[in-house]
Amino acid sequence: MVQVGDIKLTAKEVLKRYPGVLPPAHQDLIHVFLSYRQGGRDSETAQAFYDAMLGMPIGDHGDHVAVFWDVKSLREGKQFASSLMHAMVQALVVTPLVTPNALRRMMQQKGLNHQDNVLLEWMLALMLAKLDGFPVVRVMPIFSGSVS
Repeated sequence: MVQVGDIKLTAKEVLKRYPGVLPPAHQDLIHVFLSYRQGGRDSETAQAFYDAMLGMPIGDHGDHVAVFWDVKSLREGKQFASSLMHAMVQALVVTPLVTPNALRRMMQQKGLNHQDNVLLEWMLALMLAKLDGFPVVRVMPIFSGSVS
């Protein structure tokens, strides 16, 4: 169940009321979806996390963790926002990298028409974790950087 305003809805009800908002879940499972603010230390941290996760075995079959990181996982010529949503819908765990840089950009006042894609990713992750019918079972943020 997810709450939209004063109404509680199931995944099927959300998709029925708001068709086309979320892409359908597919069979290609992603173990970890990495969400971060591009640029500088945030990108370096994302790459280090991606590299570390790729080498981790999962299960008894010798498989490795499937990590979605936009730099390595997005295909050229595909629509960026839609591709990110498709990947997140297939993920078991969404890992936001929460840094001072990521939060600073969210707090800048740019008017009602400003869209912060990282904030939208984090909101979508929380919604998917609450909805039945999607594989997202956890949102596990990693906090990094100084507090000021």
